[in-house]
Amino acid sequence: MAKLDADEWKDKSVDLANDVAKQFIALALGGIAFAVGITSQDAAALRTVLFWLVIGAFGVSSLLGFGFLMHGVSSQAQGKRLELYSGAARWAPVLQIVALVGAVVALLFFHIDAASRKTAQETKLTIQQGGKDTTLAVQPGRAVTIAVSPTGDLTAEVK
Repeated sequence: MAKLDADEWKDKSVDLANDVAKQFIALALGGIAFAVGITSQDAAALRTVLFWLVIGAFGVSSLLGFGFLMHGVSSQAQGKRLELYSGAARWAPVLQIVALVGAVVALLFFHIDAASRKTAQETKLTIQQGGKDTTLAVQPGRAVTIAVSPTGDLTAEVK
């Protein structure tokens, strides 16, 4: 195995930093998608401060990662090597990770809040017929239609 000189080690560390930044960008964008997915079942969640805190923190993390990567591209375009321990190149990745961890913690509280709001709003309707139970979750503002056919079959629909 050949020994690497100092320049090769610096190049490898820059490559690793770029890969880590890309992975944190992917996690942040996935976090945004997850938070938006939670709100698809609960439109009231869009009006909560926690939702916007989660989106903002994940967005800041993504932007810091993009900024770090673009700083590296700019350095390369100018014929310079990216120095990982100077200025923006040093603090952007640290702040990106801090923002992502903060967003994950906020997402946890947002998810708990959304779940508690959902269970508090639902009403369970259980219909018993012929020894068979059918349970429906009915949310406020929704209508339930129950129809009995001449043969005794029961149909229930939540609108």
